[in-house]
Amino acid sequence: MAAVDDPYAALAPYYDLIAPAETADIALYAAFARRVEAPVLELGVGTGRVAVALARMGFRVIGVDVSPSMLAVARARAQAAGVHVELHQADADSYRFPERFGLIFSAADSFLHLNDTEHHLRALRLAGEHLAADGRLVLDLPAPGGGWGDWQAGVRPLELVWSGPAPEGGWLQHLVSWRVDAAAQVRTVTHILDHLGPDGTVHRRQVTHRLRFIFPAELVLLVAAAGLHLIERYGDYELGPFQDGCERMIAVIGPAGRQTTGVRRRRSGAVRTG
Repeated sequence: MAAVDDPYAALAPYYDLIAPAETADIALYAAFARRVEAPVLELGVGTGRVAVALARMGFRVIGVDVSPSMLAVARARAQAAGVHVELHQADADSYRFPERFGLIFSAADSFLHLNDTEHHLRALRLAGEHLAADGRLVLDLPAPGGGWGDWQAGVRPLELVWSGPAPEGGWLQHLVSWRVDAAAQVRTVTHILDHLGPDGTVHRRQVTHRLRFIFPAELVLLVAAAGLHLIERYGDYELGPFQDGCERMIAVIGPAGRQTTGVRRRRSGAVRTG
């Protein structure tokens, strides 16, 4: 693999500290993983939040991520949890494994780091090649509402989104700004980490990345162009209906010709296998 410029090197050591501690999606992925006796592949594994949780449930999990720094944090997380997660440095459109997977998934907007239609199609086709016959690809994408409803051109003011004690001592602040290019469906996000040391010095780290939004109708066309079948879209992690006002778009994708999800909602709202 060619050398990778790792923009997350500055962010990775603090990522789990400053990112929201989401857990609601883990039951969803576990339900899909139980459908087929085959390994699980996470695209954009990051610091291993979901992968390690699934490994603790007894699933064999493989994770890929383009960032060596994020993978290092994921390895430490798995070791601390006493589980094994097979981790590889690769992008979501460039890995190769001999296994076929019962579940391939990309959590929490990770798929948006692929910055154009060509990369989206390559990633979808590659996932299709790695799916077991009854496997599922699950993408957790933002819906047009909620936090992604603002398409006004220009740069947003810098916002303080988190502050607290730094692991190495002193105080840490996380600030975020973003710029919209509506024509390209791209949001360029800048993260700033300011570390105020015990001696009063300030060390600033800055990370910028692009997120390329996928609209609901576009997703239908992308999946079809990749030779896959969009089985269903849901509006939350409990498989509620995808409708106006939803903040999430949970896409369940299978090989062409497969028609059912294999999961359903309990009346209580919990996800179960079928």
